[in-house]
Amino acid sequence: MRVFSFFVLMALAGISSANVRYTYTGATFTSITTSAFPATLEPRNPTLTAADRITGFIETAEPLGANGSFVLDSSNTVAFEFTDGTSTINDFTRIDAGQDFLMVDTDADGNIVSWYVSLIDRSSSADLTGARSIELLGDSFSIDAITLVECLNVNCSSLYQEEASTSSAGSFSAAEEVVLETPAAAVPVPTLALAALAAGLAGLGARRQTRHR
Repeated sequence: MRVFSFFVLMALAGISSANVRYTYTGATFTSITTSAFPATLEPRNPTLTAADRITGFIETAEPLGANGSFVLDSSNTVAFEFTDGTSTINDFTRIDAGQDFLMVDTDADGNIVSWYVSLIDRSSSADLTGARSIELLGDSFSIDAITLVECLNVNCSSLYQEEASTSSAGSFSAAEEVVLETPAAAVPVPTLALAALAAGLAGLGARRQTRHR
């Protein structure tokens, strides 16, 4: 039965790999305003509060290099997510590569020390209905900002808007490994069990023959 146990363990075992995640924690908002356009619309009450902040992460397959400037997109970034706690942007297919930016600079240790993140979540480049915008200006700019827009028509000529910003920037954590479990090879356990049983019977027969000699 030790042979059977070995085969089962081989079937259940997966191969571990890891991505690299840089986690962002922003400062809490210090300014929150609402507006509406045209002026005939009454602004809505804000949904964000002074306790809210932007958080998020950037995940890559390999650590970012030292002393580098990187433009991150779907070709070199496994995943990303930024949120203010009520709205989240995390889908490359819903941002415009020609207008949106996810850029970072690293120091000698490969840590993110400055960044420019400007993302607009849209259903398409032509339809801004319900668009949401997150902007992180790190290092020399030192501010976080988020704009929540609810367009009332396709070209967004009528809209409700909420803007929030901070008086200082947040920071990215050092690189952290995100362990991924690769599924084990799809070898049916019954097949392994039969192989193990056959091996066990063969071993048993060999031992019996040895005893009869």
